[in-house]
Amino acid sequence: MPYFKSCLDEISNDDEIEISIHCDCATFETLLVYSLKLEGRIKEDDEEMMKRAEFNTGSIISVMISADFLKMETMYQDCIEYFNQNLLLILKSNIDTT
Repeated sequence: MPYFKSCLDEISNDDEIEISIHCDCATFETLLVYSLKLEGRIKEDDEEMMKRAEFNTGSIISVMISADFLKMETMYQDCIEYFNQNLLLILKSNIDTT
């Protein structure tokens, strides 16, 4: 995640770090798994992990806000595309912006 790059560049492998997240666990999992997918660390045939990286109408706004904040440009653009394609369904869903 590009947001953490500047922080982690100055840390050695022996250093302990603490990261605080300000989103729900499901959103963070989507961010993390999506990043791993982009880096090729998740195989396309791993259906369970690939499903965790998918967007859904109930969480897309939270994921999109988090991706923008964390400077995850590719994910943010994919969120915008998903949002545009599913706008009516998103508006009908119970929107969680935490």
